[in-house]
Amino acid sequence: MTSRRAHIMLRCDKNKSKGVKKVLKKPHSQKGSVIVYILIAIALFAALGYAVAGMMRSSGESISKETQNINASEILNYAKAVRTSLHNVRISNACNDNQISFERNPFNGSDPLYVNASAPADFSCHVFHPNGGGANYITPSPVIGSNSYFFTGELAVSGQGRDSNAEITMILRGIDLALCEELNNLVGLAPPATDPVNNLNFVTNGFQGSFVISADLGSTIGTGNALYNNQPAGCFFENNATSGEYFFYQVLVAR
Repeated sequence: MTSRRAHIMLRCDKNKSKGVKKVLKKPHSQKGSVIVYILIAIALFAALGYAVAGMMRSSGESISKETQNINASEILNYAKAVRTSLHNVRISNACNDNQISFERNPFNGSDPLYVNASAPADFSCHVFHPNGGGANYITPSPVIGSNSYFFTGELAVSGQGRDSNAEITMILRGIDLALCEELNNLVGLAPPATDPVNNLNFVTNGFQGSFVISADLGSTIGTGNALYNNQPAGCFFENNATSGEYFFYQVLVAR
């Protein structure tokens, strides 16, 4: 009887010992689980950070694209407004091309670039005068660049009018590549191509009623790029007369 009781007590002691071992092992198991949870949390934070960074990059690119679209639209809309005003004086006031004047306020002969001696004294052929086209002369937004819109009679564009004649053209020089690309995109052209010119007279000699071809675009007049053949507006890269510069042009009157 005593032997049997001792045997039962011995088994109980063994079971208790196993239970103690299990209890002692449990904290190690919990510690391992905590490490796993920490690693999972780190991975989740890393994935979240990567996703946020990607969203910020995408957002930044979208904002940049939208900004260039706004700037390009500003340029094209102004070119359209000037072109409309110019055609109004040609039709409504019977002004010929040699009488057109881009003289700016105060219209007293003090504008060295655009005073046209052949323009009527009543300002009826002045694009920016209320008696003429009534257009507003503005400068581009500072984010577009530091240069002003320029009006010339010394640029010929292949296929616009007769190739032997220069056009009346609006120019904006010194813009950046991204804006140049967006301008071409909006007018349906491929990315800007290189089309060198011999000199920069077309952006230094303002229109005063006379015409001469000092620069040309496209391949049917000179040796330019065919991308600009018969294109009334676009942006091109010039690296002969400059160290490398992007120019926007808008033909106002094809001759």
